[in-house]
Amino acid sequence: MAMRSGKGNVTEQARKKSGGKGGKYPIFDQKSCISAVKLRHHGKGVSPGSVMSRASSWANAKNNGP
Repeated sequence: MAMRSGKGNVTEQARKKSGGKGGKYPIFDQKSCISAVKLRHHGKGVSPGSVMSRASSWANAKNNGP
């Protein structure tokens, strides 16, 4: 399954598989993790803390932490 389109955009399948509530802020690679952290205050219906928690969990699982 392709997580990104040819243009580099996140696919609908990726949003369903790795997104939070309603497919918002999908986190499946380092680029998507950084984007989610940068944009965490822009979403409606998703708390910034939940985005940070998911990003932290992903980074720890992939050993991408500082």
